[in-house]
Amino acid sequence: MNSISIKEHLQLAIIGCATVAAKYEEVQQWSVLEYAKYCYSEHVHVLRAEKDVLRTLNFEITGPHSISFIQRYTQYFKINLNRLAKKICEAAIYDYNTCHTKPSEIAVVCVCLAAALEKVEIPEKLYKIIK
Repeated sequence: MNSISIKEHLQLAIIGCATVAAKYEEVQQWSVLEYAKYCYSEHVHVLRAEKDVLRTLNFEITGPHSISFIQRYTQYFKINLNRLAKKICEAAIYDYNTCHTKPSEIAVVCVCLAAALEKVEIPEKLYKIIK
């Protein structure tokens, strides 16, 4: 990284954090080439920055939890189902059949089930997340 400026180094550190966060939160992720384009760097620098972030954290990160996604979905869609969806989620995560399901998918199903039980209409966008 000697051939890059301090500004580029800072940009790469930020991009490294963003790529780790995107993978952690299961959000739509850009390719490494897209990240590199935005910081005017090579993709190998972006990959190295991501590795540096993980190394700095000593690889001590936890997986995202379904409840985090429930909070995000109910806030984003302005649906007052947080409490019931969390209760459903608590039951769902202990079921063997859901152990290989992504936390974001469990959360969507919990919010949809809570909405059905409470007779609350949920936005079409939320259904699209399931598909």
